[in-house]
Amino acid sequence: MKAIQTATLSCPRLPCRWTLVFALAVASVLGERSAQGGDLSPQADRLFSEGLDLARVGDCARAREKFAQSYAADPAPGTLINWALCEEKLGRVATALGLLRLADDRLPAGHPKISGVKNEVAALRKRVPYLRMHPLRPLPAGTAVLKDGVQVELSSLDQQQPTDPGAHVIEVNAPGHEVRRYEVVLSEGRTVDLAFEPGSPREPTAPVSPAPADRRAEGHPFLGWVIGGAGVLAIGVGSVTGLMAISRWNEVQQYCDVSVKTCTSEQGNEASSSGRSLATVSTISFVAGGVGLLGGAYLLLTVQRPATPGATGSFVAVSPNGQGIQFSGAF
Repeated sequence: MKAIQTATLSCPRLPCRWTLVFALAVASVLGERSAQGGDLSPQADRLFSEGLDLARVGDCARAREKFAQSYAADPAPGTLINWALCEEKLGRVATALGLLRLADDRLPAGHPKISGVKNEVAALRKRVPYLRMHPLRPLPAGTAVLKDGVQVELSSLDQQQPTDPGAHVIEVNAPGHEVRRYEVVLSEGRTVDLAFEPGSPREPTAPVSPAPADRRAEGHPFLGWVIGGAGVLAIGVGSVTGLMAISRWNEVQQYCDVSVKTCTSEQGNEASSSGRSLATVSTISFVAGGVGLLGGAYLLLTVQRPATPGATGSFVAVSPNGQGIQFSGAF
């Protein structure tokens, strides 16, 4: 097996300690197989061997990915040990410690390599940095604390948390407060205490007061005349295009068989096509003109004016069926 060949790695390729621990990992896998009466699945065995080959040439970043994939395909403690070695080689000693603890739990009782794994766990404990976070005051309900984007269980606060060396970002999200961020840098074998608190309270947003219901539009009557004039112009365009559409319809009746809706002449087809276009333009123009007239009338009638004795209010009323418009008021 390739796993057996890995146990013969020489020190010039990797440090001697690595060679010995890799031998431990291989022995663990073989012990696991014999204890279960079977081998790793073909996919897991292939990924495991690829990881060993990458680790042998010092490519730990890719090797750990192979070991992680192998463990996902078939969880074996020997795979965890090799994975942990790669994490340790990359300086992620807290991650390596967690993997070795899991491997220790998964090794069969009485396995000859348990003592070696426990010794490695004890050695890593002395190197792992710890982060202890505690709030300066009780946190508001709904507060979320994140470490490097991962939410931290509030019950774990005030406890030492094994953390990989390097820079880490702590984020405190409390309802009604600004987000507060802290950056801590950890080194091997050190414990860092971080006292934190939520950010400053957010300023309450002033509600927007709605305009009084009886407040009339403010503006210059010029805008009303412009919009109304545009409406009159649109109605004029609608009238002209409507007349042109009627003319085209007369041509269609002349050159086409209207009863069967068939045109055989080019002139009839052209008249039918342009007639439909003109009718559409006419309809749209009439609608736009009506809207313009109503909008202009509304602006003209609702512009604030100085109150005069005896003056009455003005309004625009549209009948329920939309066919009638009534203007009322003093002018």
